[in-house]
Amino acid sequence: SAGCKRWMGQDWRPYGAITPELMKFLMQKIEDRLEGRNLEAAFRRRLIMAGAYFAFTYVDSLRGPEGLLVDVGGLRKNFVKGQNENYVIIALLGQVKGEHGEREHLLPTASVTRSGIKVRQWVQRVIAVNQMCGRETGPAFCDEKGVVLKSGDMNEVLHELLGEIFVEHPGLFQSDIESISDIEDKYSVYRSFRRGSDSLAIAMKVAPEDIKVVNRWSKKEAAGTSKVSLDMTQYYAEVHILLPAFKRYTGAM
Repeated sequence: SAGCKRWMGQDWRPYGAITPELMKFLMQKIEDRLEGRNLEAAFRRRLIMAGAYFAFTYVDSLRGPEGLLVDVGGLRKNFVKGQNENYVIIALLGQVKGEHGEREHLLPTASVTRSGIKVRQWVQRVIAVNQMCGRETGPAFCDEKGVVLKSGDMNEVLHELLGEIFVEHPGLFQSDIESISDIEDKYSVYRSFRRGSDSLAIAMKVAPEDIKVVNRWSKKEAAGTSKVSLDMTQYYAEVHILLPAFKRYTGAM
């Protein structure tokens, strides 16, 4: 009954946003674990994929399932681009007619953000762990058999780390978070990273047009073969010309 009410919207509980402070502690938790000795290969791979996934979804304002579309082949092919201009390309599977000639959505992203998120380093790490498994194409976030991970897999890591942070620094959470179960109920990779990203963009006074540019690809993907509903300036704009807008948004994270 409770599940039915939530599904129908009668009991609406929006997911909490990942704040800049929470993001900082979350990424540091992963770094601390990666520095541990005698890490099993599977556990290390899991941490690297989770860290890269969290960084990409937050910095590029992606919903959970969108972050799982990252393509390791696209990351490899575009890795050298932007090295001298402080940006790196995040490639998401899915072709958009008229946007560019690639088979992916290409999202130019600041190599290092204002808060210190090292996106290029995470790209390099996720390429390396896939290469160690003999994979140079396909989904970047996958298990040892190459099967793409699910949002639930990433939620498991997120809830575990947020639970540790809650025990150590409860003041980082909103007053309605009173237990570990509250964290599992109110935070999800589906929207928490995107809500945090969009909220921070507003707080950092990122121009509304820049926000529209960064989020426009998801509208095109959802439209399928139909004509996407965008401002005419957005509809005809080319991604490579919009590079400054992507850098302004992602660099502010």
